[in-house]
Amino acid sequence: MIKKHSTVSRRDFMKGLGLAGAGIGAAAAVTPVFHDLDELMSSSQATLSRPWYIKNREFGDIGIELDWNLIKRRDLRQYDNFTMKHLPFQYPGGPPAFMQGMESAAQKNSDRLKELWPDYKASTRDLALANALGSVGTFGTYALNTTQGGWKVDKAPTPEELGIPKWEGTPEENLMMIRAAFSVMGLGPMVGVSELNEKTKNFVYEYTGDSWTWLPQGQPSEHIIFDDNISEFYRTQNPNTLHIPSSHKYVISTHNLSLDELTRRTYSPLGTPAESISYSRVAIAKNFVEEFIRGLGYHVVYGHALQPALVWDFLSG
Repeated sequence: MIKKHSTVSRRDFMKGLGLAGAGIGAAAAVTPVFHDLDELMSSSQATLSRPWYIKNREFGDIGIELDWNLIKRRDLRQYDNFTMKHLPFQYPGGPPAFMQGMESAAQKNSDRLKELWPDYKASTRDLALANALGSVGTFGTYALNTTQGGWKVDKAPTPEELGIPKWEGTPEENLMMIRAAFSVMGLGPMVGVSELNEKTKNFVYEYTGDSWTWLPQGQPSEHIIFDDNISEFYRTQNPNTLHIPSSHKYVISTHNLSLDELTRRTYSPLGTPAESISYSRVAIAKNFVEEFIRGLGYHVVYGHALQPALVWDFLSG
């Protein structure tokens, strides 16, 4: 780690990042108390423990052989996620067969639920919990607008604005720091980092799908462009493009943690809201990470819809 000195104390710097309160307020009620990221980085909360049978592999070796010559950036403009704009017409038999399949699946699920739990009736408490989770979950404007382009949080000051040097550390220190920071938001230490190079860029879509046009804020398909001439991402409309700096060399991956016991009850009133609230939590964490990286002196762009999610899970271990 490169040591630097300035007239700004570590605590003032942590305040600038919005982290100083973690050891004072809610976190002070539990043991141990972390006064700064150095302490948190050295704790078990920043360490990803794995079973003994998990072996380390070289980057890119995910256990199966990949023919990189066949992996190209995909065009998802004819893909939609729940919009029913393209999918019914691509389904064998067209829209009538698609709708019949949907109705048949729904009836089979209903019949199976009655078979498994013939006497179940959602209580007032069940419905109150389900509706509360749903109101701030994926389908609420609260969660939808905590994405880039929606309700934007106040930007964290950069080191340059604070008159201090930007953070510089080893790759190992950086990984521990990111895991520790995610832990503050309840998503660590299950965090990995992988390299974004000329090979792995092929996992990033050339065009995104019409994935979220059914949601209030709308997000049409975008052309994703790696741009050599910029240092921060930007978007355009008509045409819809997302320009990502070519200088971005790493991808941070984490899991969308959910309420396991409730998620197992997918077809009950509590199952789906238990899943949707996990996405709301990620939306908040996403904004936190954006501003944390900015506060360190760097830049990040959120990429939930830019690639198959599991790719970076595999590559980051």
